[in-house]
Amino acid sequence: MKEVQSEVWREIEGRNLSWKIASLPDLYGDRSMLKLAFVKLISNAVKFTRTRAQPEIEIGCTDGRNNGVVVFVRDKGLDLI
Repeated sequence: MKEVQSEVWREIEGRNLSWKIASLPDLYGDRSMLKLAFVKLISNAVKFTRTRAQPEIEIGCTDGRNNGVVVFVRDKGLDLI
């Protein structure tokens, strides 16, 4: 996650962005493709929190009991009515 955060640093520089990063499991796969996926997801979250006074991005995962783990990126972005 630190590598991914450094990739999107230019997009968040000067913003009061709050990060909630949970402990993540070991992920197995193509390192560059996993990193690219996280960069895209986090860049999207950063983009949709631009108008927020106190934006928050949360990165975490499910418990993994049902044959797999789901890793997620959540943001408090635009309010939809």
